[in-house]
Amino acid sequence: LAICRLLAALVCCLGWADAKDNYVVGGLAIRGNTALLTELKPTFATFLTKSLRQMPQYANITFTLVPLDFYSTFTMVENNQLDFVYTNPSIYSCLESEFQLTSLATLRNLALGSEVDVFGGVIFSKAGSGITTLSDITGKRVALSSLAALGAGQMQWRVLEDNSIRLMQDPTQVIIVGNSQQTVVQLVYQGLADVGFVRTNQIEGMEASKYLLPNPPGTPGSNATKRSMFQYINASFLPYGTGLFPFLSSTQLYPEWNLAAMPGIDYHLRLAVQEALVRINVASSTDSDEVKAAGVAAATAGKYKTWQPSSSYMSLRTMQERIGYIYTDGVQSKCIRADDSAIYQAISCPENAFKESQADVFAGCQRRNISCPQVPGFNFTGICTPCYTANEIEIYYGSSVAAAAARRAMTSVSLGSACHKIVVCFQIQQLAETLIIVQDNRKRATVNITYRMQTANREITGWAAPYALTAGGAPDTGIYGFSFATAQVGVLLIEIFADGAQIVNSPFLFRVGYRDCEGVRIADADGQCVCPSGTYLEGAGGCIAVATLFPSIAGGLVGLAIIGLVAYQVYKWQQEGASRRLIGAPRGTPANQSDLPREIRKKYEAVQVLGAGAYGVVLEAWQLSNGSRTTQRAIKIVHARHGTFTDKEIRRLDRECQLMSRLVAEKFIVTYVESGKSKNKQVYWCVMDLLDGSPMDSVLKDHGTISELAAIKLGLDVCSALKALHCMGVMHRDVKPANIMRLGGDPSDSSTAGNIRTQLGRRGSRRALRSKQMDEPGGFGASATISRTGMMGFFRSSFRSAGH
Repeated sequence: LAICRLLAALVCCLGWADAKDNYVVGGLAIRGNTALLTELKPTFATFLTKSLRQMPQYANITFTLVPLDFYSTFTMVENNQLDFVYTNPSIYSCLESEFQLTSLATLRNLALGSEVDVFGGVIFSKAGSGITTLSDITGKRVALSSLAALGAGQMQWRVLEDNSIRLMQDPTQVIIVGNSQQTVVQLVYQGLADVGFVRTNQIEGMEASKYLLPNPPGTPGSNATKRSMFQYINASFLPYGTGLFPFLSSTQLYPEWNLAAMPGIDYHLRLAVQEALVRINVASSTDSDEVKAAGVAAATAGKYKTWQPSSSYMSLRTMQERIGYIYTDGVQSKCIRADDSAIYQAISCPENAFKESQADVFAGCQRRNISCPQVPGFNFTGICTPCYTANEIEIYYGSSVAAAAARRAMTSVSLGSACHKIVVCFQIQQLAETLIIVQDNRKRATVNITYRMQTANREITGWAAPYALTAGGAPDTGIYGFSFATAQVGVLLIEIFADGAQIVNSPFLFRVGYRDCEGVRIADADGQCVCPSGTYLEGAGGCIAVATLFPSIAGGLVGLAIIGLVAYQVYKWQQEGASRRLIGAPRGTPANQSDLPREIRKKYEAVQVLGAGAYGVVLEAWQLSNGSRTTQRAIKIVHARHGTFTDKEIRRLDRECQLMSRLVAEKFIVTYVESGKSKNKQVYWCVMDLLDGSPMDSVLKDHGTISELAAIKLGLDVCSALKALHCMGVMHRDVKPANIMRLGGDPSDSSTAGNIRTQLGRRGSRRALRSKQMDEPGGFGASATISRTGMMGFFRSSFRSAGH
């Protein structure tokens, strides 16, 4: 002993000892400041001071214990206001990763008489609740102490993650009660929470102390805690040492609480503190009787057995990195703090899911009408489904992103209005200024969003700029926007790129329709409103009907007017030619060029009659190019019922053809070629693809039924075609076998591959028109006898053999 004291004096003389005399130990007071000081001041103040003063170099040393909560622990460590820290393993692992603290000793605890240096976590429900497995936790209310608590939070969190259950997403509500694990047990017992997280031996300890649990609301009185009141989930007795851990655990076991030293503490002092703690309750120690007595008193007050050299906390750190409690900011490891922002930061969303804003997260339960339990003296935090599922980058049309965010706040599984890959996202008119919003759900500081759009005659490229969803506000994080306008009619495609790579929901489609014009004007290919060619002239005050010009001719022009009228009548006869002779003609009657309107005789060659009605005829024809036949077409020619078409009928027919032209890009719609009218307004024609096939009523009449699978496929294709019409605002209202055309294959073989096309019948309507408009004379659907000729509104599809 004398030699040791001599060496210690020499160390002191050489300046090896720490220069300070007063050292501060911060202790995490999870059960309150009074409990901490009562139980651990005898260890960290009284015992350490007496023990180290046995050494000459520490003759004047003093240790002081300061109570801490979760938040002040980080603050005081960060500000270097502590020398040693006594805390739970979760906080230590966090401090070690961020501030490089060194663990000196691990507590050997007395848990209901058993000496242990590890502990685990328990997942439990109320007995008889029916919640017995981990999968039962989905959709339930979960109560836990804190996201920073190890045995009452993080251990169970890891178990759920390992079993594909997302703590922050799958339960209906996560209730964070604070540092009282007794309150977690109380909430489950009272039915205010369905599942609870506590550390091992928590419920057993409450049973041993006869802790009183208030009865459920509406039932007066209380009951002493009993283990039998609760159902442990995923629990077992785990191997420990040479036997088994004495308590059921739902999780892996991790090291007990520890004492750690700040980075600036002298190595020799750290070693002296560690050796002093390890000698507590060790009979063979060389401490003086006074120090030994102080050690016994410290262990008794602290309800532990002794201390041991520090255990390894690496498995704990690995677990915390797995659940996202410890993370890397790109420079160093950091841990999540214990305030509202820390709770928000601790929420880790699964893959392909993203976290709501902090304000939305803490208001989430209220928005969903889920209340937090009310317990006097406590203020709980409720978290309700803070993550929403989405692509990394989403695309929205116009200002709909704000509405989508509101819907997402109520329903996290669907975005609703986002644009999807190879799907028509929206419909606009020619030259309409269109805004596209791109949302980066990762909220990266910088990302280069570019786009590419293909039109008929050019490729348009550009980049999206940061965008503010609130008028006049600063750009929102992760929100970008760009706008465009186009005159091209049809279905167009846009590709979106992030840092040069095409995003997963790109390209998407949008449909451009003809611009709505006032009065009789119609939109042309450039999106300009013009007077209808042939029937109106452009005037200073607008469109002037050609028919209104003739009454103004007077005086010396009367003779010319008569000549003009005669010439006009001759022209009318020539225009009509012999086409009226084919009205009512049977199918197959030969046709010639004089049966066609004069305006298209050089473009098409008439072949034969496909069908005829009271006011019209459908001809099979060849399209000509430089006098040579190129493509087979079907030309429908409709005559005015009362001599000439009225202006109203002309406008209706023009609009009907515009409608057909908008359907040209639809998969199931037969190709529309062109339409027009004669100058005398007595004839209107429409040219479309010629369909060569058999109506399904004829197939069924001549050859019987088709197979079930072929009928199902046929029905699906017809439904797809009707869906396309409904998206354009058109209702068929006359779906029947006679209006379904089968192309190709042997009609007698119901399993032969072929195409199905369905025709708009006489009762088709457009919402912008009167419901009976297309029943009026002059409409393309006016003749039931020609509804099987393959002219208007046929849909395309295919069904193959029954085994396909």
